[in-house]
Amino acid sequence: MIGRLALAAMAALITCATAQAASIGIVRVKEGDIAPVPAAQPDVSLYKGVPYAKPPVGDLRWRAPQPPESWMAVRSGAHYGPACLQPPVAIAPREGLKEGSDLFLPSSGDGQSEDCLYLNVWSSAPDRFARLPVMVYLHGGDFRTGSGNTPIQDPSRLAAKGLVVVTLNYRLGAFGFLNHPDLARESGAGSGNYGLLDQLAALKWVQENIGAFGGDPAQVTVFGGSAGATSVSLLTASPLAKGLFQRAIAESGAAFGARAPQPAATAEAAGVKFFKEIGATSLAQARVVPAQDILQAQIRGPFAGRPTVGDAFMPKSPAAIYAAGQQNEVAVIAGWNADEYTLLAPKPPGGGSAAGFKAYLARRFGANAGAMQAAYPVKADEDTQRAAGRLFGDEAFGAGAVRWTRLNAQSGAKPGYLYYFNHAAPIPADTVLFGKTGEELGATHGGEMYYVYNALDDLAWPWTEQDRALAKAMQGYWVNFAKTGDPNGADVPRWSAVSKSGAVRLMNFGDAPRMTIVPRGLAIDVINRPAKGR
Repeated sequence: MIGRLALAAMAALITCATAQAASIGIVRVKEGDIAPVPAAQPDVSLYKGVPYAKPPVGDLRWRAPQPPESWMAVRSGAHYGPACLQPPVAIAPREGLKEGSDLFLPSSGDGQSEDCLYLNVWSSAPDRFARLPVMVYLHGGDFRTGSGNTPIQDPSRLAAKGLVVVTLNYRLGAFGFLNHPDLARESGAGSGNYGLLDQLAALKWVQENIGAFGGDPAQVTVFGGSAGATSVSLLTASPLAKGLFQRAIAESGAAFGARAPQPAATAEAAGVKFFKEIGATSLAQARVVPAQDILQAQIRGPFAGRPTVGDAFMPKSPAAIYAAGQQNEVAVIAGWNADEYTLLAPKPPGGGSAAGFKAYLARRFGANAGAMQAAYPVKADEDTQRAAGRLFGDEAFGAGAVRWTRLNAQSGAKPGYLYYFNHAAPIPADTVLFGKTGEELGATHGGEMYYVYNALDDLAWPWTEQDRALAKAMQGYWVNFAKTGDPNGADVPRWSAVSKSGAVRLMNFGDAPRMTIVPRGLAIDVINRPAKGR
């Protein structure tokens, strides 16, 4: 009797302390109980490091994720799970300037491991009956780097708007995107796309458990940036994701055209070569190779694993699925940034000269060269870097977003909204990101995240009232969309959906949001012409 009373008293103390730190307190999910910690915003509960699948190690390496094990004691939500194994990001220092790229990289204190399938939940629900809309964020990093915990992506402010927000890790590189004919035979459903299957498992976990955090499993928005955005577009097309979410937001990434998934057969040939690199002649041997040896082989290769077409997750290309009207019926926001490739540092074709770049456009686009030269003008050699960056950014991100939202409008029942982000953050003169100054970066890849997350107060940068108004508007659109499937609201300019006729206007997030035609729209149409079937 005394033991039971003592346990009851301890539980009461835990609940009381938890209630002071976070309003919803200890939650019970399918596998056990989890205690929260205070989030960065008041009245937001934070549950870190929640396992959504068994560790994908040993015999579970290169298999679909399996349900997590249960636990008995109350699990602490005080620590993030380790990031998935990934190569280091090499950045050349610039003398006299501070490097700020840590904002975008996994927090070093979390460590890395092959055992990495964990998610994190931020909830502003006062109790488990609140039924708040849910946003699930998929990180970027070219399917090789990243995690569900990076400083620039603190979801506390989003959650404080009456939401439950989830972030997660998924397998990367050779661990998450390796294809091999033996793996395909073993599964009977194709190989590769393990990182995407992880995302799918996390979404299934959300369906089963998010109600305990006060979330509504019938109001789930999946959103992401870069590779995370590409993942979002793939999930909208995957038959395995049907019914797992209702809305989708893709920031700079769409699996159409240049970023379409590669054929499984091509990837399997690379996988056979990779097995030779790690000295494995069978699946059994490959699964006992130390994880660090696999990572080092990936770095030496380099091995560039990517999503593929030809398995149960993605039986045919997303473009073909949309053209046939077989996509999942979800509302969509998709867009890209004006200066995507300033961060990704392409080398201008034509040797970096204005004449060489013009000649490149003439060779590549033939009869359409005039339209392309007008869209990406160069008057002097110093103009070529920015012009080439905009061309490659439009190819890799803009054309896919336009094509996706057009296909969605023509074959789907849910609306699609297109945007263009064209506002440069005021990066201080003494600071660089990935070795680039603010002037060099412009409205670069990932630059919208400061504003979507409204993270301006987290950085001691010279933000203006214009920046703050833009952040309030952008976050308002995203929150409205998560709550209703429509980004419009009382305090923001009206954002029109893409028309079924194929005519496209978009929300241009420059110094202030406004509807415009598609920037360089004729050039984007030229880029999209050979993309049929991709």
